[in-house]
Amino acid sequence: MSGRPFLTRHILQRYVERFSGEKKYKHLDKCKKDCSRCKELMLDVEEHLYFKGRKVRKEIFKLIDESVELKSYRNFPHFMERIYEKYGYNGIYSVLHHKKKGILFILISSGSSYKAITCHDNKGSSLLSQLSRKTKKFGKRSDDV
Repeated sequence: MSGRPFLTRHILQRYVERFSGEKKYKHLDKCKKDCSRCKELMLDVEEHLYFKGRKVRKEIFKLIDESVELKSYRNFPHFMERIYEKYGYNGIYSVLHHKKKGILFILISSGSSYKAITCHDNKGSSLLSQLSRKTKKFGKRSDDV
């Protein structure tokens, strides 16, 4: 992929929530309700992006540039089905893994442009997180390659 991806609002928010280092945002991962605490934290995320958005974008661009593509996610139809249902069938998806920080970026390309749509950590129990830790063919791990 050449050039810089378009960063959606969603990826900016998720990056601040999950990787800003502030423990107060952990509530957003655990609480699936639309509670007053969640609303307050989301306003805080928006404020963070308003004042530090340029810095956050630079960090994400740097991390994406340093990431390597995971190709094994394509072998998991349940994961791809969820991605297609959420983001559509009209693009080509890529999952990039930043090994040092443990961040997974999901990008979609259509034509000559592409955009980063979300990010996850690779420490969780989600299928995507498990894929990033999966042993590759011939016993090599992704960080050995």
